[in-house]
Amino acid sequence: MADFVAAGHQPPAGSVDEPVVWNSLVSGLRNEEAKNGRASVLYPTALSNFKTSVASELLDHILAGQETAGLTLTYLSWRLSRSPELQKELRTELLSLSPNMRLRNDGSTAMPNLKQLDSLPLLHSVVIETLRLHAPIPGPQPRETPEPGCQVGPYTVPGGVRIAALAYALHRKETVFPDPGKWDHMRWLQSTDGEDRARKNRQFWAFSSGGRMCIGSNFAMHEMKLIIAAIYSNYTSHVVDDDGMQNQSDGYTGRLENERLYLRFEKPQ
Repeated sequence: MADFVAAGHQPPAGSVDEPVVWNSLVSGLRNEEAKNGRASVLYPTALSNFKTSVASELLDHILAGQETAGLTLTYLSWRLSRSPELQKELRTELLSLSPNMRLRNDGSTAMPNLKQLDSLPLLHSVVIETLRLHAPIPGPQPRETPEPGCQVGPYTVPGGVRIAALAYALHRKETVFPDPGKWDHMRWLQSTDGEDRARKNRQFWAFSSGGRMCIGSNFAMHEMKLIIAAIYSNYTSHVVDDDGMQNQSDGYTGRLENERLYLRFEKPQ
């Protein structure tokens, strides 16, 4: 990695890979340095210590891509384990994929068409409802208002003020999500009115929004759908010990309060 950094941002000669994120990072830092030089707020860190900046970026991607999806999958597996009938409905939908993800005799499985997977309404509804009620990042997403100020809803906020929005609060607005403390995947399936669907989608903020929206949101949704499809195409799950699952820790990352969930997986009858 050190040699790669020292050589610049180009991949080795003959490489077929395009380092898209790396190129974007380097381009942004170079533009910032050319524009502001030592006056840049990034100069003491990213601009003057590029290797540390790269290491920090890698750590961000590892943490953001592992813990958040893991929390969502844990909560979703728990919710499904509490509802055998919903599991049956989901499995029927998953097995409608062509090819589906049922294990073959040799233990292998086929990869479904991702567009077809993404279009499954029940699968989408259980994933997105879990992200709504159990947002892995429920805490504040801080921003600083630009000079000389800006309008935030009905409020005029001066420049240089630190403000934040919280997925936890946005996902519990009763006028958009009736009975917001209840996990109810049907709220996403029963929205037949276009404006109602748009209102829910606007209020859904598990991945933030705007220029600093989660860069991996589409990947994360596909990842979680694939994992759930692989599991519930082949197994049923049952709660063994879910003590504390109702309580999500109060912090930037909403971890399980007891840090554990025990499930039993069986082949369907």
